[in-house]
Amino acid sequence: MIDIRGKKLKELFLLLKKEKHIKNTTQAVEFLSILILIKYIDLRFSKQKYNLEFDWDYKGYFFDYCQNVLLSSINYNFFIEKKEHNKYILNTLENIIFNLSNDKILSLSYEFLNSINNRYDLCELKKEFDFLIDEMILDTSQSGMYFTPRVLSKVMVSYLNPKSDDRIYDPACGTGGFLVESAEHIKDNMKFHLCGNDISFFPLLISNVRLILIGEDDVILQQKKFN
Repeated sequence: MIDIRGKKLKELFLLLKKEKHIKNTTQAVEFLSILILIKYIDLRFSKQKYNLEFDWDYKGYFFDYCQNVLLSSINYNFFIEKKEHNKYILNTLENIIFNLSNDKILSLSYEFLNSINNRYDLCELKKEFDFLIDEMILDTSQSGMYFTPRVLSKVMVSYLNPKSDDRIYDPACGTGGFLVESAEHIKDNMKFHLCGNDISFFPLLISNVRLILIGEDDVILQQKKFN
């Protein structure tokens, strides 16, 4: 059964796919991933709680909310290249938000973010977010560059059998399949450390959100190209 947040997420996804200023499914997933990340940071790290209200300058207000949350949360350290990635996120948001032709997208974005009140609400979105990734894979010919089939990830992690106190590093983590499976393979309340690298920020963003949605905080993600 899909809860109200999951329904809003899927509805937003379908609206974004129809939006003329959204190039493809990948860009739609990127926007939704950023929204989830922003809400997570607000819940987890923001010292000041920002009210998100729909008003006459809804585009400017929405962007300001995202920017304030992102830039004021100094304790958020998933990404090693934090400054560069914050800039990328804000540029992406600005490009999408101020060019939307369908006002319902932002109105529903307000509703979606306001419906998330705690970490449990975020974790409830895991299945719906996995659905978005599956849709992106079907629509994108280059998805094999950063996505490993879940069955293969599960089999490999089961064979490697990571344990408590292990440091788990994936030098080409893509959308985080091996990191997610490793975290779910190790029992609850066990200590372990996850670290991932990729040459592109987009798959790191997806990895970040997937790990957030299974409740993982002890993660370091890096964007680096090996020579």
